[in-house]
Amino acid sequence: MKRILSILILLASCAVMMAEDEKPDPARLEELAIQAGRALRRSCVQCHRGEGSASNASFDVRDPQSMIDTDVIKPGKSQESMLWKKAAKGTMPPSSQPQLSKMVADDTKLVAQWIDAGAPRFPQARGRTPITIQASLEAIQKHSKKIREAQPQSRPRYFSFIEMHNNPEVSDETLALARAGLSKALNSLSWEREMAIPQPVEGTGNTIFVVDLRQIGWDDDQWKAVRSHYPFGIGFENLNDRTLMDLDKEISNLLNHESFYLVRGDWFVATATRPPLYHTILFDLFLPDVKVRPDDFNQPANPKHMTAGDLERYLGVDVISDIEQGDAKVARSGFTPSGVSEQNRLIERHSTRFGAYWKSYDFKADNRRSILAQFPLGPAYPGNPFIKQAFDHDGGEIIFNLPNGLQAYLLVNGKEERIDAGPIDVVSDALKTSGSPAIVTGVSCFACHKQGMINPPSDEIRDFALVFNEARRQVERLHPKKEDFLAEVNADADLFNRAAERATKSFLSVGQDSNRDIQEFAEPVSEVARLYVLEELDLQSVAAELNLVTPDGTGLDTKRLEDRIRNDERLRQLGMGILLRPDGKIKRAYWESLRGGVSVMQLTAFSLDFSMKQYAR
Repeated sequence: MKRILSILILLASCAVMMAEDEKPDPARLEELAIQAGRALRRSCVQCHRGEGSASNASFDVRDPQSMIDTDVIKPGKSQESMLWKKAAKGTMPPSSQPQLSKMVADDTKLVAQWIDAGAPRFPQARGRTPITIQASLEAIQKHSKKIREAQPQSRPRYFSFIEMHNNPEVSDETLALARAGLSKALNSLSWEREMAIPQPVEGTGNTIFVVDLRQIGWDDDQWKAVRSHYPFGIGFENLNDRTLMDLDKEISNLLNHESFYLVRGDWFVATATRPPLYHTILFDLFLPDVKVRPDDFNQPANPKHMTAGDLERYLGVDVISDIEQGDAKVARSGFTPSGVSEQNRLIERHSTRFGAYWKSYDFKADNRRSILAQFPLGPAYPGNPFIKQAFDHDGGEIIFNLPNGLQAYLLVNGKEERIDAGPIDVVSDALKTSGSPAIVTGVSCFACHKQGMINPPSDEIRDFALVFNEARRQVERLHPKKEDFLAEVNADADLFNRAAERATKSFLSVGQDSNRDIQEFAEPVSEVARLYVLEELDLQSVAAELNLVTPDGTGLDTKRLEDRIRNDERLRQLGMGILLRPDGKIKRAYWESLRGGVSVMQLTAFSLDFSMKQYAR
């Protein structure tokens, strides 16, 4: 009996020890949750970020409880969880959104392990040590002095991610995307053949980057255009401590008296990649025919009256001649379904000295001559020998290679005139990359064409066009066989992807992501722009925007901001009082909005004893 009792006690002890051994290690669980959260943000957050998302689903992949409440995941049961099943099968993101990254095998494995571990909450972001205004100015002063001595003709300009770095709500991955987005945006606004990769300024922890304007082919006019739209210029004359003012003046003197030598990197990525700045920098200040044309201030969206023809002349593309000559000059594909167009779409490729010139023809729903099977031989230009079989388009998207291999974009109406955004009844963007469903030139195109040219649906015109005799032969000349057309698409995509990798890889492939392909990340320009324009600012975010750091340098000084709002009627009149509520937030657009040439941000900074740098807009 005693022996049996001893055995039972031993077995019980072993069971206890085994149970203790099977208890999950808290540190391991936390690391698993961090990695799973990163994987979900990378592939899913564009469409699944709560109410109002592009998916129309209410769950938010940044919040495990919301996924549990909506039965998207079943804690402890990955095989029964809808989220994991769709990701593992590759049905999410949907094939209709090729610009979105599908979850790779390593990520699906991580998500399964996280679900099986009970789907623990994602840890709160660990705050980074804030960088002060003084530390950033000291680093820029040191760098600009060194550059001035070594390269007197250089024209350095600086881009800051300090506001993002100091905000603990911004993840390290988002910061990496922002740095990559800056590099891609700058080089997508350059007509130079060589890439200009932004370089980190020593002593700023990869939060301030410098670019020599000469390397991207810019002169004073391009930088004037940037600073004329900048809503965050502040000075330091009103502060009791003259240290910041003296540093600011010294830097300005070193840079030939340029007072706007530093702009926010996230603002630049979100703003310079959409009209009006995108058009001004890329076309109005560069294209020979457009540059000499006087501004028409009655046409704010297109003051230079630019058309597709201006771009085509510079690139050496003669669209009509190519169409009339046929197969050796042009390749077409027409189809009904499209990722952005609501109606039929026809795309057309021409060659340039830099690569390719792609043009789409898009249509409104009530356009009778949009039926491509019946009217395949447009556009309806004067002298078209097939005018009776010619479509009549309502607009189009132009994609062309820059000399460095990256792509640039132009949207036009049916008259080939430049427009800022495509009409919603012709094209739309469910992801709201621009801040709305509108397809906006530049930023929306970056998102859709993450991998360059997209393999289109199968051509429906070559085999099914209802035309005969010479018109039939012309269709066959313009519409190559599927394999030949796809070879052109893939070659152009390869050219772009090699360029995109040169522009971004050094910023994305670091740390835990050192072995990841850049295609596994969100497209950096459009993702940074989307996060920027859709962001709502709370008290902590506003403190980060104003570079308010605690006296001990360990965090954001939200108390100083809160106290000033309570005691300053001007701030409350500006609407800042809402930030005192537990869930109080203001819109990004309001924060940057101008009153008499001064932004709400600058007025708020002024109430905190900063002065305002202004530039004629």
